[in-house]
Order: sequence, then C-alpha cells, then structure tokens
Amino acid sequence: MLYPTSWFDYELLDFGDGRKLERFGELVTDRPEPNAMDFPKKTPGIWSQAGHHFTEQKGQKGVWKPPVHDVQISYPISGAKLKFQLRQTAFKHLGIFPEQAVNWEFIGRRCEGLIQAGIRPKVLNLFAYTGAASLVAS
Repeated sequence: MLYPTSWFDYELLDFGDGRKLERFGELVTDRPEPNAMDFPKKTPGIWSQAGHHFTEQKGQKGVWKPPVHDVQISYPISGAKLKFQLRQTAFKHLGIFPEQAVNWEFIGRRCEGLIQAGIRPKVLNLFAYTGAASLVAS
C-alpha cells in the first residue's frame, strides 16, 4: 500500500488484522482495511491511541464511535495549499484518500512541467474521488 510519508498532518501509524490506524492532525482513527487482512499488527500497544473507531454493521456500512463532525486539517500537496474538510461517513471514509497522494503528486509535477514547456494541460479526471486530483491539476 502506498501512503504519503511527507504530509505533516497525516500518518499511517500501523495496520494489520484487517484494520488500519491513522493520524489526521490530532484525530487518530481505527478503521477496517481489507488490504491488511494477511498481516499482524506491527505495534499492538499503540492502538489504544485511537479516539475514533469504525465498526462495520452491514457489509461496508457501519458507525463511528464516538462521532466527530467537521474536523479541518490542511495538507500541502504538490505545492498546492489544499484544505480538506474531513467528515465521518457510514462507509468508514473521512472524505480524503491518502493512498491517492502519489497520484496527486504525479499530476501536479506533470502539469507544472507542461506549463513550463508552454503547453496548457488538459485533464480529464474519470475517477474523481474527492476532486483533489482536479484541484491539483488546476
């Protein structure tokens, strides 16, 4: 799994046993991660840091305990100053997908290179997620 290592406000703290432990600013979450099924947790003692846990109830749908509303964290991505408004959803997400950071960085570098070469980039984003890729491209 690819996750950003240079973001000040995000950190993948640990993963394993079908879960991932992440830090978004001061918000530490414990949520399901299918890619972590075949791995044991590397540092079981740090999982108590999670203040927010997602529990699946039906399929991928579930609940956050305790709920949090409107946590705002800034992420500098590819030189752009983007701010994401995080919100807990019933599908374990927070409205940002850190594993996409490598794609955003690629898009940013590619668009900057084209602009420096005097070419106006044209981008068709067919997999919008949060729209961050389109913002970075702009």
